[in-house]
Amino acid sequence: MNYIDFIMRIKNSNPRLNGDLKLPYSRMNMRIAQILIDNHYLKSAEKITIDKKNYLKVALGSKRIENVKFVSKPSRKIYVKSKDIKPVNHGFGLGIISTPKGIMTASQAKKDKVGGQYLFKILS
Repeated sequence: MNYIDFIMRIKNSNPRLNGDLKLPYSRMNMRIAQILIDNHYLKSAEKITIDKKNYLKVALGSKRIENVKFVSKPSRKIYVKSKDIKPVNHGFGLGIISTPKGIMTASQAKKDKVGGQYLFKILS
């Protein structure tokens, strides 16, 4: 499961009906979940094993992901330099970038002066 499917499953879930989601585990999905926890989109995320398969158990947070814009797609990858990173939605959004130092927010990548593949933006 790629990161696009991971984010869309979280976006399309209803916190009142299903507060916890069970999603396929990958290190990339776990790192994205940690960033979403830090920004209050998720409450928690933990790795669980069921029948020798790893899953990511995610509890939805107080904020809801309303609008997502995927910058890089499997057919076209977009790379940015650190000096070209701009605030998402005038500072009210969240950008996720895959860098050589790992997956991080756009603001953290700009602060660390590192560029990479711009994965997606969450517009609040």
